[in-house]
Amino acid sequence: MRKKVILFIVMLSIIGTGSILAGEYRYAWFDLGAGMGTINWNRTFSVQGRFAVQDGRTTYTLRGTQLGMMFEEKPYCNAWDIGLLYGRTLTPPDSRTQVSAGIGVALTGMYDEEWDKRKTIGIPVDLYIWYRFSRSLGIGYYFYLNGNSIKSFAGSGLTFRIGINMNKG
Repeated sequence: MRKKVILFIVMLSIIGTGSILAGEYRYAWFDLGAGMGTINWNRTFSVQGRFAVQDGRTTYTLRGTQLGMMFEEKPYCNAWDIGLLYGRTLTPPDSRTQVSAGIGVALTGMYDEEWDKRKTIGIPVDLYIWYRFSRSLGIGYYFYLNGNSIKSFAGSGLTFRIGINMNKG
């Protein structure tokens, strides 16, 4: 069984690095977005920062999300996460319009009514839809979810994107 698992992991890594070996489309993207979210059906304001490396159709992302109540005297519920995600671009990577989805692992923090600071491991899920004005500038809309054992949260918002071409030559 152990040999099969190791073989499976090696096969996935070869498939995942195929575009690196082929020298295809590679970009690094910086995103900053804001929108609305929900924690246990309470509406919140959310901000998200994201750094992603896109290699062909494969995307590796480091994401940070913060949700909090805006117009309460004492915010009674807010949340944050820092997540590592693996994703796929569902449309051709060099097209103007792109759709990307990812899933990963996140460290999640919660502050609730008693300001009980709790941390847990969550499962972040992202869906990005964006339009590129040029090779390095874009605007998009994102959906996110963090499923965890304390208080799961979700939301969406508008994002601005700046890219850096990592192709050789």
